Amino acid sequence: ALSNLGNAYSSKGEYLQAVKTFLKALEQNPDNPTTHYNLGIAYIQEGKTDLGIVQLNEMIRTANDDNESLDLKDKAALAIAYRYLQDGNYVGARESLLRVRLKGPYSNSALLALSYSYYLNVQYQDALPAALELHSRNPSDPAVQEAFLLASRVYEDLGANNQALSSYRVATMTLRNQ
Repeated sequence: ALSNLGNAYSSKGEYLQAVKTFLKALEQNPDNPTTHYNLGIAYIQEGKTDLGIVQLNEMIRTANDDNESLDLKDKAALAIAYRYLQDGNYVGARESLLRVRLKGPYSNSALLALSYSYYLNVQYQDALPAALELHSRNPSDPAVQEAFLLASRVYEDLGANNQALSSYRVATMTLRNQ
């Protein structure tokens, strides 16, 4: 019940109250990985990024290895990476993204973020492998669709105009079919 209340506070933008509520929930049930995750996110949203990242990393370290916990670990690693990307810490983002499983529900988002971590750091050549890996995945996924456009942009920035044009054509056909 307290975790639900914490989520309600978070959804209303009342992050300080959310943090307090999640901390109380953890006093009652200290081994709940979802509450640890939610607390980490609330800290980040409240502007206490360092505390949030520590909380998320601790949850990743201590959570079980059942499917639900593995998914939550992936989600936490992705949240950390997104925060690092926003802060321009591209190396930190990549380190966090490498903890996300390649076959989990967050893998497409993680691959796209990995590609962006290189692209935003003007390492265009290094941005291609993750974006191109996404081309072989389900094109109905928005991360896959964005990867088609990102790869085209990378080719363009590399001065590979023929590959860029070809890639834009494939992206256009793929997006049109979706």
